[in-house]
Amino acid sequence: MSREQEYEIQYLLRLIGLNTMTFVNQHLQQYDLTNQQGWILRFLDKQEQEGQTVCQRDIEDVLDITSSSVTSLLQGLERKQFIVRRSSASDARVKELFITDKGRALIADFVGIFQQVEDLLVKGLTGDERRMLVGLLQRVANNIG
Repeated sequence: MSREQEYEIQYLLRLIGLNTMTFVNQHLQQYDLTNQQGWILRFLDKQEQEGQTVCQRDIEDVLDITSSSVTSLLQGLERKQFIVRRSSASDARVKELFITDKGRALIADFVGIFQQVEDLLVKGLTGDERRMLVGLLQRVANNIG
């Protein structure tokens, strides 16, 4: 692969990421949320549905961002009363994260925004092409991470 092709891949991945984030941020603005805060709420909801508890460290690992960044995001969600932190029953030093009723109602409202992005990303692709794209992107992610 030529150097120009490598840069083309980097450029396209960056462009897709930026455009996706811009789209989501614009649509989540009406809820006074950022893309990352929306993602955290969706992640917490999914984990709760699977019977899993989540602590701040889990968010740091999944989003691959610093503890201070996650703290800031979580404080914003707490101030807006979308989540609460409670001490873990097994270790009082660990704070588990839970979605409030207000947060759950919000998720029901904005989940369509994330589906719109997903639909836009695969618009015009067949089911096979979509599966192939996902497989290729997973391999690329594994290569770099």
